[in-house]
Amino acid sequence: MKKIFIALIAFFGLTVAFAQVTVPNAGFEEWTDNTHPAGWTAAFSHTFSIDFYGNPFEIPVDYNAANQSTEAHSGTYAIEVVPQQINAFITTVDVPGVIQLGQFNMTALEEVDFASFDFSSFDITEFVDGGIACSELPLKATAWVKYTTTSDTLRVGVVATRWNDGTRQTVAQGEYRHPGSITEYTQIEVPFTVCGGMEGIQPDTINIIFSNSGREVDINTRLYVDDVELVSPTGIFNLSNMPVFSVQPNPATDVITVTPIANEEYALRMYDMNGKLVQELYGLQNETRLDVSTFTKGVYCLQVKQGENVKSQKVIIK
Repeated sequence: MKKIFIALIAFFGLTVAFAQVTVPNAGFEEWTDNTHPAGWTAAFSHTFSIDFYGNPFEIPVDYNAANQSTEAHSGTYAIEVVPQQINAFITTVDVPGVIQLGQFNMTALEEVDFASFDFSSFDITEFVDGGIACSELPLKATAWVKYTTTSDTLRVGVVATRWNDGTRQTVAQGEYRHPGSITEYTQIEVPFTVCGGMEGIQPDTINIIFSNSGREVDINTRLYVDDVELVSPTGIFNLSNMPVFSVQPNPATDVITVTPIANEEYALRMYDMNGKLVQELYGLQNETRLDVSTFTKGVYCLQVKQGENVKSQKVIIK
């Protein structure tokens, strides 16, 4: 059932020279609403069709494991990850709350035979795909977490993969587990371990997966995550050193003006909330005016790269 593959969500690989791997919305300050953090996936809605002794049934599932929380390690917000209850045919199943940089593998979930499935072994973390684009293998992922539970285990997974001759290979992976509560924000580390035969191979995609439960789910368990980072062999992407820029007006209808504070050359990309690149410019100086009059109304992510630093900001087009 476990297949970790599929599309790249390009966070900010503007050129090959932009080798530093960065985590989108690493401090969970950007939200489209109070249950959808920008750059992260914690939800899906899908209707599963099953056959029970020759009778067709449909199971609608609305899964959303994220809440915006003011219990932050730094800044204004963190993410609260909560378990979910799914009405699966003739029973209710408690499943872990999961957030990730990729997507849920709906094709694999469709293959589950819910009519005869052993739900005691069900693990939603086995149905994840994709991640963010990268061009180097980080040493480790770090995050600040707080965890409240009576009987559950916090799990964090990292996986680096690459396409090779039409198939996706796992280059490196790692896992962190912690049974019991973590009452104060604590920084955890999840090192990447290179798989056998993959020494020296560079991945093209990285996913980070946070789960607030193991297979035995305590529905009252809560996981708080903030300030996620990927540490690379060349250093750490420091949020405090991000370049500062302004976007005016925001919300906008026709034109936005991007103005960096530092007088240095920069590049920018603009994505819609599905991760599709809609604008890309290089070699910019001073302020830049972008025509957004033809853009579909909605929320976009504007990313500016200046030197080795990257900054992202939510932009609303009305």
